[in-house]
Amino acid sequence: MAQVIFAGIDVSASKLDLVCIDENGKQLSPSTSFSNNAEGANALVDALVSLATKSNVSQLNLGLEATSIFSIPLRDFLLDAPQLKPYSVQVYEINPSLVSGFKKAFGSRLPKTDALDAYIIAERLRFGHLTPYSREVSVTAPLRQLTRLRLHLVELLVDEKN
Repeated sequence: MAQVIFAGIDVSASKLDLVCIDENGKQLSPSTSFSNNAEGANALVDALVSLATKSNVSQLNLGLEATSIFSIPLRDFLLDAPQLKPYSVQVYEINPSLVSGFKKAFGSRLPKTDALDAYIIAERLRFGHLTPYSREVSVTAPLRQLTRLRLHLVELLVDEKN
């Protein structure tokens, strides 16, 4: 029986692909797709709760690829979902370059599918050595964006002067 569920979620503009594995790397259910909207996010949470109940686990590790602006609403939704409160939930935003590099370990001839990407995200999460997302990061995020904007504007000004 699984102790932890590692869920890989491949986020795109129109859909969310979910693959769940246990701590041994065994896929617990077939890959599932949900629309990337409120109804799809609720269905994804319901699927996670159903699987957690069926597998009798208390810990859910959820990994999403940090895909532009598409993963931010889902990340916040998963952190605040009341259905997930009975479980110990950790949400990880994984840099796409980490996922891409990890995928190379599985072979160079793998196809580019969303379900496979979700599986690779779940495996990367199971592999470990990642830091979960915390609310403290969201406090400094606007300042980080303003700092990056200022640097960009300074670089543009230097280019124009030259």
